[in-house]
Amino acid sequence: MSVIYTAGDNLLISADAIYIPSLDDEVRNISYKCKNNNQVYPVHQCTDGSIELEFHENILKFKINSELDFLRNHYVFDLSNQDNTLLFHYDSKLESILGIEMKNISAENLFKSLPTSSVSDEFKSISANISSQLELDFSNNIQLNGQYQFEGFSWESEDGNNVLADCSFVGQVYIQIDNDKIIIDSNTDLLNGEALFGDIYLAFAKQGIQLSNQITFDSSLNVDDFQSNITIPDAVSLGFYSTDFTFNNFEIDYEIKKLEKFYNVFLKSYMEILGVKSLRIEGQSNGRVEFTNGWPESFHAEIIETYIAMERKKVEGNNLNGTLYWQRNNSSHRSILRWDDLLLAGMPIKTSEIGFVANDENIILDENTVIPVFDGNIVINRLKLEKIFNPLISIDFDGEVEPISLELITEKMGWPIMKGSISGNIPGLKKVENTITFDGLLELQAFDGEITVANLSMERLFGIAPVIAADVNFKDLNLQKITSTFDFGEITGLVKGYVNGLRITNWKPDRLEAYVESVGSKKIKQTISQRAIDNISSIGGIQGAVSRSFLRFFDSFRYKRLGIGCKLRNSICEMTGLKNSKTDDNRYYLIEGSGIPAINILGFRKFIDWEVFLDRLLKANY
Repeated sequence: MSVIYTAGDNLLISADAIYIPSLDDEVRNISYKCKNNNQVYPVHQCTDGSIELEFHENILKFKINSELDFLRNHYVFDLSNQDNTLLFHYDSKLESILGIEMKNISAENLFKSLPTSSVSDEFKSISANISSQLELDFSNNIQLNGQYQFEGFSWESEDGNNVLADCSFVGQVYIQIDNDKIIIDSNTDLLNGEALFGDIYLAFAKQGIQLSNQITFDSSLNVDDFQSNITIPDAVSLGFYSTDFTFNNFEIDYEIKKLEKFYNVFLKSYMEILGVKSLRIEGQSNGRVEFTNGWPESFHAEIIETYIAMERKKVEGNNLNGTLYWQRNNSSHRSILRWDDLLLAGMPIKTSEIGFVANDENIILDENTVIPVFDGNIVINRLKLEKIFNPLISIDFDGEVEPISLELITEKMGWPIMKGSISGNIPGLKKVENTITFDGLLELQAFDGEITVANLSMERLFGIAPVIAADVNFKDLNLQKITSTFDFGEITGLVKGYVNGLRITNWKPDRLEAYVESVGSKKIKQTISQRAIDNISSIGGIQGAVSRSFLRFFDSFRYKRLGIGCKLRNSICEMTGLKNSKTDDNRYYLIEGSGIPAINILGFRKFIDWEVFLDRLLKANY
């Protein structure tokens, strides 16, 4: 029922309900007031009016300026909210076009002007000031298009994992409303602000980030389809596709022309959380990532002419190229990665490639993969990684080292230069939780002799207070090649020995029982320089045993036997010398001389601090 009446110069019109076909809905309790003009027909003009109505339990109030010419069928309306931040303009000459203007209206006030049921809970947490110039066309269903600007835009998802803070956007929007769906298309330039998606932090200022979205809602205003593309011109393109707005199930297609830009904008903050603070990366990549129930389901990537470096970790890769695949629940394609130059833990690896299969939490390297290191090779017969997304990753490894120059290794690592080469077999290595063990003996060839490591185990190798334990045996090591490495003095001959019960805690030995003794050989003379004698005698408790006597006129001496031992407990080394050579006063032989002049070196110091012992043995700088 409608009622029209006048009160002096004022006009009042009320209606119980008006049906709107384009919305298939009605507005109720309409009340229209016009001051200082009570004329209705043939022309009604109102410059100071108001209208109040109820729509979906919302009470909406507007100021109105109108001109209605019933004879010419020309109708003009201008409506605005109370603070003139939301304005509507209608002119019947434009038929079904409604102009909508927003002037720095807050999102809160805008939502109050809309039906409660038309605002999804996901959007009710938005705060922003909004300006726009829009046109609403309801001639064929409902279409809305125009320009918009957001200032101070902030939003947080219900679970708190996704956040936008104090953002500034400008862009264009197109909205189409049918009976069973709503489609929103938008193109936006992100000018300022911050975002957090899980652990990924983004800062928009001066990045040139552009965002295009298409969102489809069903009749219940649930997100039915979501597509988004993030671009940084000439650098990055990321395409998202999802069937909901919670990002539980979605796909990402990406094309990255400048990996450096992508890393700095999207990944740098996250990698710094992980402790990676010196990563440099350049190159290109493209591929796809699929997520199911919030977890990665599959991954495919092309790596193109990429350079990567982490100075603190001594890692560098030049001209990396390859195709990478990963699948969570199904068998994956074979991945391949090539490089021109690679540096791992300071070790240079020449031009080569590796192939592997990655699925679920496992990576299996191709059998018998050859990795060229310095002038030799590391052959990986078997490598399987399990639980790769777990800090307690498991490793199953078997390989061998083909001769590599010790001189090249020690020079690269900044150690004293060593002569000879290293080679040998690396038995089956297994890592279970925090502990690494070996199936058999670690066999190495170095200094022209053989070194075997038994019972080798490692705990928390890259964690807090790592522990390494082993039993080491060696034979036929060339003393000349060993002593030429250090400023100790030359000794020629061969030695054998052992280091049993070795335990290294937090990279410092705290327990061992070691013994080294000479081995006679007809092919190699056994000589020792004056400097070496002085250094050995100092370990035994006598300094300058040769240099203070007439023997200082001899450069070197022949020896029959040489032996030294140490039993380490609580940072104290209990010293021993040649077996079966104790004197009556419990001194011990370190060197038993031969020839003329014959020189015997005895030790009398039974105990010595480990750090002092090591310093004298290796540095000879006392």
